[in-house]
Amino acid sequence: MARGTLGTIMNSFVSIVETARAGFAGELEDGLPPGAGAGQGNNDNNSGGNNDNNSGGNNNNNSGGGNNNSGGGSNTPPQRPNLPPPPPTMTPLPDSQEPSAWLCYVPDLRGIKFTDARDIVWAREGFDTSKLNRSGGNNNMIIGQQSIEAGSMVDCDSSMTVQSGSCTIPNMVNMTWSDALSAWTGAGFADDQLQRPADADSDFVVGSQSVAAGSVVNGCRQSVTLTPGTCTVPNLVGRNFNTSGTSVAHTVWGNAGFGASQLTTDPANPTNFEISSQSLVVGTTVDCQTASMTVTPAQTTCTVPQMVNQTVSGARASWAAAGFTTTPSFSKHNPKDDHIIASQSLAAASEVACDSNISLVEEDRMVVIALSPVSAQPGSTFTRAQSSNIVVRADAFAVASNNFNPDNLTGTNGSGVSHLMFYIIRSDGTTMNSQREGLRPYCFNGDANNGDGTPCDPLGFQWPADTYTIRIVAHSSSNNTSDTTLEYTITITD
Repeated sequence: MARGTLGTIMNSFVSIVETARAGFAGELEDGLPPGAGAGQGNNDNNSGGNNDNNSGGNNNNNSGGGNNNSGGGSNTPPQRPNLPPPPPTMTPLPDSQEPSAWLCYVPDLRGIKFTDARDIVWAREGFDTSKLNRSGGNNNMIIGQQSIEAGSMVDCDSSMTVQSGSCTIPNMVNMTWSDALSAWTGAGFADDQLQRPADADSDFVVGSQSVAAGSVVNGCRQSVTLTPGTCTVPNLVGRNFNTSGTSVAHTVWGNAGFGASQLTTDPANPTNFEISSQSLVVGTTVDCQTASMTVTPAQTTCTVPQMVNQTVSGARASWAAAGFTTTPSFSKHNPKDDHIIASQSLAAASEVACDSNISLVEEDRMVVIALSPVSAQPGSTFTRAQSSNIVVRADAFAVASNNFNPDNLTGTNGSGVSHLMFYIIRSDGTTMNSQREGLRPYCFNGDANNGDGTPCDPLGFQWPADTYTIRIVAHSSSNNTSDTTLEYTITITD
């Protein structure tokens, strides 16, 4: 209702009340109660006489007249009644003044989806959308009942509760949990009413549901529990297994409803064997999605691999790939993966039991430094004029320390080497010059990084007369190789 219209009605009501009050006051001025007419007279007519007649000589004859009142008789004025005071004068409401509350029309929301009812129909009638509440169900439910009768006029600030008529339970078997939850809420049910076992995987495949699909639930309030599908553990003992996943054991396992990744071996990497035992009991029922089973090979012989000159990590992998169920032991307590194997306790290519043990010995390696023939040699003496042509160059490579022969240094220049540092140190201990070389040829000056055949340049300046220490430090590129330092002196004279 428009607010101006309500103000007009209120003003009309005030006018009617004022007119009635004026008539009431006029009758009071006449001294009569409201509705009284003209006064009426009272008439009393009395007559009578007394007559005594005695024969004894005395005769008394009395006659008397009565009283006669007529023609208006006695007229007594009425008493003024005690009346309540007149009501106070009402002041009309101006059209601009608003009443304390507004009334809104309650629509019929039955058969309408909750979100449409709230955001469109309820709001269109002037109500606050936050005050339309649902009992059960979710935003997709179809409303079947409402707490305020349709067609009522109520305060626009009122709240109303609705609930659904009915929802049909969907078929969620063979769905993942997330798909089942979508189907459940899409049917109008609240998501917290769909349950699963506490230990179920977050996206398991549904095997069964506690309430049959197609059941109609009035009010859409119903809890349903979904359980994973189950499979029966087959007997794999005596069957062939291989790591390619094409064995008889894999076929039987898959036919029972399990995935290939759920069948593992102990040890982890045997290539082809006959199964001697399995970790799950034959005939038991387990979750098809989460169960896993470990199978163990029967005792057989394995071929010892060649592991000399392999790294520690490579030797471990070769031993496991050969089917051995043990792990190699090493000469060092905690060998690094890039250490090199120098010897092994079992001969390569020999056939031994797959649970045999083997001991491996790792070699230490070191970087050696050899001065090239063009370099200034230890103990050399040069004049200042000759010093500008001095060349400092070295070769560096890693060798096994247990095979180290200082009289026969051979190796590939740069193997096991990260970089070389060159220093020229004066007799007082201060450094005259330094250079870092990361690629061959290792030169103090003029390294073009073009390989061993590239010549090094001389330093190109005259050295002051002094005795100098040439220090060359080779930094290794692997954890098991030691850094090496070569120092020697040369003398510069005037």
